[in-house]
Amino acid sequence: MKAILVNPWAGGGRCQRVMARLLPRLAGWLAAPVLVPQTPGEMRHQTCQLVQEGYQRLVVAGGDVFEKSPASP
Repeated sequence: MKAILVNPWAGGGRCQRVMARLLPRLAGWLAAPVLVPQTPGEMRHQTCQLVQEGYQRLVVAGGDVFEKSPASP
């Protein structure tokens, strides 16, 4: 299983703007849920939850929040 996490704060908000235009075009090709957490804490929580649920691949768009966040929730 795979999931896509979008960090809306990456690039000063640029990631969210780009993904808002890109995701509707890719919707038919994506066989994965797309999550857009609203806080860094929510990003960590959703990431941990996905791993616990057995997701093996996480695609992160704008992953700078992971560099600045602790590994555990």
